[in-house]
Amino acid sequence: MKLFALSVSILLFSCHVKAQTAADLYDSGMAKIALKDYHAALIYFDKSIQLDAYEEKVYFSRARTKELLKEHVEAIKDYNKTLTLNSKNEDAYLERGMIKQALNDFYGAMEDYDRVIELNPKHEQAYYSRGYAKYRINDREAACSDWQIAKKLGYQPAREMIATYCLPTPR
Repeated sequence: MKLFALSVSILLFSCHVKAQTAADLYDSGMAKIALKDYHAALIYFDKSIQLDAYEEKVYFSRARTKELLKEHVEAIKDYNKTLTLNSKNEDAYLERGMIKQALNDFYGAMEDYDRVIELNPKHEQAYYSRGYAKYRINDREAACSDWQIAKKLGYQPAREMIATYCLPTPR
């Protein structure tokens, strides 16, 4: 009798797992991220996408997870898919730009930051990050201009960049 009860329990559990919706799987992936179990989170996101391949937040979250695992090229692919599903997702442009910048693709990063600023002209981090990309391609004047805007918008890290790279040096 115990074996029968155990078999029924296993069957019911497996039916429950199979009956999970894409949203349930997404939520499970997010819970795994909170536990810093990134590999398990990816499994849940993959299963969610198998059930619903048109949910941008799943691709975005999977991209962020891949970023945490230093899988930058794969993360960019998921940000691309996110942007295919919603071309106005400024967070996806920003995150993709930051990865491109980390990979020393400063021109590609600037294109993404430009798009963020086009979507949200008050996005202080986009100005700050674009300033850094401009600094890295030796356009100090433009970098300082972007950092000034970021500072005016209230982005405190811009103050340090301005103090370090933009103020005239005492003679």
